[in-house]
Amino acid sequence: MTSAAIEDKILSYGYSTTTGDILGVTAGTGLSGGGTSGTVTLNVSGITVAQFSGSAVQISSESFANNDTSLMTSAAIEDKILSYGYTTDVGDITGVTAGTGLSGGGSSGAVSLSVDLGDAGTFTSTNTASKAVVRDGSGNFAAGTITATATQAQYADLAEKYEADADYEPGTVLVIGGNAEVTVTEEAGSYKVVGVVSTDPAYLMNSQANGVAVALRGRVPCKVVGNVNKGDVLVTSDIPGYAMVGAMAHSLSPLQIVGRALESKTDAQPGIIEIIV
Repeated sequence: MTSAAIEDKILSYGYSTTTGDILGVTAGTGLSGGGTSGTVTLNVSGITVAQFSGSAVQISSESFANNDTSLMTSAAIEDKILSYGYTTDVGDITGVTAGTGLSGGGSSGAVSLSVDLGDAGTFTSTNTASKAVVRDGSGNFAAGTITATATQAQYADLAEKYEADADYEPGTVLVIGGNAEVTVTEEAGSYKVVGVVSTDPAYLMNSQANGVAVALRGRVPCKVVGNVNKGDVLVTSDIPGYAMVGAMAHSLSPLQIVGRALESKTDAQPGIIEIIV
């Protein structure tokens, strides 16, 4: 064949005279596009984790590597989050610590905090300086001087402590005299009346003094003897510690009056009634 015939034959097979020409581009795994002529384009499409290089992807079974050259699967990301102690519940509290004045707490399950009443705490039911106050098991607390506005009282009378020559029970009528400041008398209508031993004073003056609390004003139970009508004026009787109705009340001296009856008593035997002093 002549040289011209050989060239014609080569060209008839589609070969070109440009060295290295690409005759076609086919999209392989994870790619789309391609072509057999002109300018062709390939696009990334449908790549799976398995098709990445092993060092390019971190999966859940592998140790975490802190770098910018590899990717993490979703399972590996979750493993990393959980490794920090986070949970999937929004707002979970991971621990409760008892602060100043408290005891208890915990790091799991249901925890409790309680007021610390120990020596190391800041709360106490006793009268202790620089301590906050809480009630004791009976609902009471101790304090020194209290500055407050009183709107009501639990009990009924105003009383004051007086030194007595014996330990007299509530309701006993007392007069000035005896070996101490106050005592009982068997003198009817005594001019030395002090008052009646208080049962539960609403306010007690000289509360730290020795002696008995004597009701000076207000409502108080009182020992009486004989029949009594509501409103009767009472004086000392000849039975020590007991009052009786005073005869001719309009002529009595204020020094003799124990109080006035708030209720009636229909028998002559000794008993107890409510009076006002």
